[in-house]
Amino acid sequence: MTERVEHSSILHIHTARERLSELSRQAFEAGEEEDFERAIALNYQLLTEEPSREGRIMICFNLGNIFSARRERRTSVEFYEPACLHDPSNHLAFNNLDNIPQELEEPDRARKAYELAISIDPHYSDAHFNLGVYLDSIGEFKKALEHFKTYLRLDTTESTWADKARTHIVGLERHLSELMK
Repeated sequence: MTERVEHSSILHIHTARERLSELSRQAFEAGEEEDFERAIALNYQLLTEEPSREGRIMICFNLGNIFSARRERRTSVEFYEPACLHDPSNHLAFNNLDNIPQELEEPDRARKAYELAISIDPHYSDAHFNLGVYLDSIGEFKKALEHFKTYLRLDTTESTWADKARTHIVGLERHLSELMK
């Protein structure tokens, strides 16, 4: 009889994991299809059923992304912040959180978040790019220039973001040389 109970217990765990895996797949697909209402509902369901702390943190991160895509910035912060709090090494959550305060006209908070993302992962190129944009906007041109150059060193792809970084670098170098005259 003990053998049967153990087998049943293992089967239950396996079935529960399969269910969570299927819900995760459906939530991801809904997000990719921009069916945000369905993606939100599935992620909320996952939050109630996910047994692991790490899994719940990732679901919070996903919900932050969904609300951000819907331009519901304050709601996205409510999900990014717990993801950052419970996983201080999650540079992706910090970077996504970083962009929101600037949009909500809280630029000092954005700067701190960009700097925190870089302190967690100095090789995270997007945080350098974002901090460069912020520093340029407040007139800290030399620092901005360094962050754009760091971005290009770290992100060797030939993306449109790399082109934007090069454009910023050219503009900043021109501006700084004019200031030196």
